Amino acid sequence: MRRFEYVEGNNAKFWEIVRKGQVVTTRSGRIGGSGRLKEKSFDDFMAAEVEYDRQIRDMLRKGYIEVEEPSDAPEMKIARGVELRPLDGSAPLELAADAIDYLVWRMVDIEIFDRQREAPDLSHWVWRTTRRLRMDEPPTGDSPRFDEWFAMWRELTLTDRAAPMEDHKVGAFKYTFSTHWIVSAEECAFIAGEAHGRKPRRHKPKVSEKAWFAEWVSFHEHCASKQGYEVVPFSA
Repeated sequence: MRRFEYVEGNNAKFWEIVRKGQVVTTRSGRIGGSGRLKEKSFDDFMAAEVEYDRQIRDMLRKGYIEVEEPSDAPEMKIARGVELRPLDGSAPLELAADAIDYLVWRMVDIEIFDRQREAPDLSHWVWRTTRRLRMDEPPTGDSPRFDEWFAMWRELTLTDRAAPMEDHKVGAFKYTFSTHWIVSAEECAFIAGEAHGRKPRRHKPKVSEKAWFAEWVSFHEHCASKQGYEVVPFSA
């Protein structure tokens, strides 16, 4: 079994591969988690070996580095604030970096959020959006057509950005990975309904943390009867 890892900020992933005869098996996921297993059989061992080599080359091109031993899961630390924008256009909730960092930690600790779940890959939508608008390159933020491009990107990626809960947990990546993820009304109802009944282990919240938590629950109660909200990163 060969192991490769990719670490950038809170985005810490691993990928493993092994070939046994005509079967190629891979496992991938967040560092610190068990990951997901995939297995594929080929007509003969040579075809399996070709696929084995191809997948390794692809992962190296993506920036993965081969390691001898698994790394420890990095501490999840959010370095920027977020604005939670309800999809119905009602008032957003702004949370500075220390507030969202605490709230995500608390949701992970009481097992409402899953920090091991990997974010959906949205990279292919960059070029699909660019081709749809007949542009040669994705525009930069100061480009005259950036707003047009970004509006279409948001439309095309809506389903992926609203990736649903799995195993009764919300993906923590929606708050730690800087893309405009959607938290659905169903997820809002789940967060609001479960947060009060589950207490953090060995933790006595400070006055500021109690205030953040109360505001957090109230906001999710509101959005549960609406359409959910979008998580927008901002400096705070």
